Amino acid sequence: GGAGAAPSRDDDATLFSQYLSGTGARQVVCRAATGAASFSRHVGTLVVTKRPHVGVDWVLRPETRQSIEVLGAGLDYLKDRIMVVDCQGVCGVSGPTQALTVPDLSTEPTAACCDSKPPTRSSLEATAMAFFNTWVPVNAFDDAPSNNTEEGYVPPAAGGEQQAFTVATASYCPANNIDITAVTTGDANQHQCYTKCTLNAPCEGADCFCDGHYVGYDDATSTALCLSMARCQALCLLVEGCYGIDMHATMNRCFLNTMDCEALVPDGLNADASYNFYYKVAASRRLAAPAQEPVPSLTPARRLLASTDVGYSWDEILRYRYIQFRSGGTFKVCFCDKDVMAELGTGRVCSAAEDYAVDVGTVHVSGVSCLVSMKRFQRGVCCSQWWGGLRCYSDACPSITVPVEADGSTNLPPLIVTPDQTPEEQEQTITTWCLYGPEDVTSLDANCAALRVQ
Repeated sequence: GGAGAAPSRDDDATLFSQYLSGTGARQVVCRAATGAASFSRHVGTLVVTKRPHVGVDWVLRPETRQSIEVLGAGLDYLKDRIMVVDCQGVCGVSGPTQALTVPDLSTEPTAACCDSKPPTRSSLEATAMAFFNTWVPVNAFDDAPSNNTEEGYVPPAAGGEQQAFTVATASYCPANNIDITAVTTGDANQHQCYTKCTLNAPCEGADCFCDGHYVGYDDATSTALCLSMARCQALCLLVEGCYGIDMHATMNRCFLNTMDCEALVPDGLNADASYNFYYKVAASRRLAAPAQEPVPSLTPARRLLASTDVGYSWDEILRYRYIQFRSGGTFKVCFCDKDVMAELGTGRVCSAAEDYAVDVGTVHVSGVSCLVSMKRFQRGVCCSQWWGGLRCYSDACPSITVPVEADGSTNLPPLIVTPDQTPEEQEQTITTWCLYGPEDVTSLDANCAALRVQ
């Protein structure tokens, strides 16, 4: 059209298509009042993702611990999250539903019985928000350097000669982490990943390095630091009793280690391709030191699952288990995409309602018989979920491929608990397995690793 004329519908579609040429990003949607070349009026935010499947229906029973499975491509069980909101809610705007009994939103811990007060709506929402932010899908992940069986350490007297670092690649120092939660030197405790990137989220500034944070895996007792290699080494030089650091090979994630590691270099270090161990040497000896040979990989450092599906998550399916609704109803499932979080800034994690902006489907909390009368379910098909409940589609259940180890091995320890066990029964099963199972197998089991640090 001529100058000042409003663009046609086709023109709008072309401009809109060009503007949204990227994927996995949060876009600001604007509209021009006339045919101006630029859009200046902000009318909303559009989140674009191609990773999770959308339009799914889940069927769960009330007052029963069940699960929600999200399928897609390139999913990440360490960083992707879901949140359930009420039926009339809007993903990316509304807070979490409070119609849950797992987690228990009916009560809050109080200082004394006689001073207890009914929880407020805002406090309940905060409890539910914290649950969804750290609701990690079932997985076999084990960050080996974080497993620490050492007691507290006693710092020795400060050394004299200036220190430098050398490296033992593809390895870490086992069971000698310094408990940085109690170390204030160099603000070590403030650089704990959990404190910086979950407790005080969102972290802002040049010293966040939250890409090294495993949300839901790291907790208040974690010894993981979110720092660059240079800053982690500098901190080790400041903290008395620090001999070296376990530094992640690709992320800003590290651990300070005690002087006991000196006796383990190099043959006593554990192999792990995801980490390198940097340890102190006298600056005067560094140039004369021989090059450090990589530690041979005796066992796989990371194992996901065997070729038989045993209930874990991988990049095609995320299994969120142990959710329980108080009564029947309909709810929306909102997805927080880790790629969208990355677009918003390095180290951003799912922490607020606005982060859960992708509507991936609807949860129907009811018996299956109640849904038969609904037209949309009369010709569809529902698939059983590993940890309970159903996910339903209009035509057929999507197929998924269980991954195999890169070397073709399929000897990962199977999942030793079953969906029909209560949490107490599962805990007893895991404890028995870790105590009496074959050591060469239990040593690779993430459940046993968790028990060893308790």
